[in-house]
Amino acid sequence: MFSKIGRLFKKPQQTFGSKPELFASFMAYQFLERGWDLPKELIDECLEDAGPDFRSMIKGWLLVYCAWLFRLACIRQFGGSFEKDMMATIRRRLLKAEFFSVKDLPDMFEFWFGKLDVATSEGKKEAPTVNGVPVPSTYFAALAFIALDRDSHWHLDEPAAGDALAGVAMAISKVHDRMKMPQLVEQMSQHADAIAA
Repeated sequence: MFSKIGRLFKKPQQTFGSKPELFASFMAYQFLERGWDLPKELIDECLEDAGPDFRSMIKGWLLVYCAWLFRLACIRQFGGSFEKDMMATIRRRLLKAEFFSVKDLPDMFEFWFGKLDVATSEGKKEAPTVNGVPVPSTYFAALAFIALDRDSHWHLDEPAAGDALAGVAMAISKVHDRMKMPQLVEQMSQHADAIAA
């Protein structure tokens, strides 16, 4: 898998100059080519959970959510300056002419990462409870996607119906439970260190 990571950004003979470059390439590759290796069965379940109102949007939301989780794991592992270098690498490389079709990807990441950061952190501060159990952060991520996606019927409008919001939150929760980003980031770091040694 690691031999394919840089396919989008570097020629196969080249090596990565830094860990942020490696992680930036991995994130872009997973987002654009691999779909974070989410199994088709899981995607099908998520499409069903999302319901007819959000079926056309949920896959994109799940990919953004996975990229956001990866970014958070990188911040926890390496700190904020690492994340800034990683995102700057993505921005710089995707502005090249050969990537014209995805040139807006860095702006999309910046938009959604900021919105998910705010939604989940604000949600934690004032988390409602259901039967005494705090609502998970995936609920607030779902709310952000539904309210802020221009293609959503509820874009900056009335709150989404409870069933619709619950379906999107359930889909995001299933992906959240499957993704083990901190372990992935740790394994990638160890692998990169071993190659550099």
